[in-house]
Amino acid sequence: QASRQSLRDLDSDQLLASQKGDYKVQLEARLGLNFEQFTRAVMLAQSEFSAFLKADDNERSELLEKLTDTALYTRLGKRAFDKAKEARDNHKQLLDQAVGVTPLTPEARVELDQQYDEARQQLKNRQSQLKQLEQQHSWLKTLRELQEQQQSAAEQLQQAQTLWQSQADQRQTLNLLEQLAPQRHQFARLAELEAQLSPLAAHIAAHLQQQTALSQRQGQLQQALQTAQLEATQAQARQRECAPRVQQAHLAQANLSRLTQTLDAQQVLMQQAQQACDEGQQGLARMIEHQQQGAGRIEHITRQLEQSAELTPLANAWDAYRPRLQQLVRLSNNLGTGNKELPAFEQRAQLAAQ
Repeated sequence: QASRQSLRDLDSDQLLASQKGDYKVQLEARLGLNFEQFTRAVMLAQSEFSAFLKADDNERSELLEKLTDTALYTRLGKRAFDKAKEARDNHKQLLDQAVGVTPLTPEARVELDQQYDEARQQLKNRQSQLKQLEQQHSWLKTLRELQEQQQSAAEQLQQAQTLWQSQADQRQTLNLLEQLAPQRHQFARLAELEAQLSPLAAHIAAHLQQQTALSQRQGQLQQALQTAQLEATQAQARQRECAPRVQQAHLAQANLSRLTQTLDAQQVLMQQAQQACDEGQQGLARMIEHQQQGAGRIEHITRQLEQSAELTPLANAWDAYRPRLQQLVRLSNNLGTGNKELPAFEQRAQLAAQ
């Protein structure tokens, strides 16, 4: 059966780990010892001190640190050792740098101090000179600005004088205008009159243009009138020339009316002839049908007479009726001939109607 491992917090009744890997991690975190350290600590309590003594120095120190919670002091010792080593290294570097450097004698130091004091005094003098030079530079800068302003003012004055001289004509004109100021209302009136004259001049010019256009239009109308009169004269002459033709046309119209009436009568006659022709064709068709029926009957009777000896007297009497039948056949032939000649008569009737 597989073993199960779990770790539970009894205070909060919370399951901390149920898997083997999580169980090992959580257990080491809670105890602060791994499996080997825990077994060694347990062996100390069970009189297994010899096993603790047989362990190496690193294992014993690590176990004791965790049991006594003195790992902090170990870290402090390591930090102090590192600082001491760093200080020794710095001291060694300084000693190496000081190799070959000899200290100065008191006289040399006094001389250097004097040189230092002199240099400081010279520096102060130079600083005071620099301040004076800066002040002089400021004065020079101000002087240059004033000179530039003076030059600019001189240029402006020159420009003003030039402008004054160039405006001499304008001043003279202004003087004249001042002298003419009392007559200003007359000039204003003149301007008003000129303003009124401009539209009048434009109006007059427009009227002149209209008059010119009307004159041209009148000339065109007169020319058109003359042309119309000439055309009217020519039309009257053509009318006189065409009078006989008009009379002939009236006569032709009368003849046409008469011919139209005749044509109507011919059409009536043609319709009557057509109707008679249709009736004749119908009668001919009936006669042909009767003829065919009679021929069939005669043939039937002939066959019966030939087949029956009892009807011999009737067969002998047949010769008496044969001429009538032949006459009927001729009549039928005449009707056929009339039917053939009927289209020719119809064509003649149409020609007569035209």
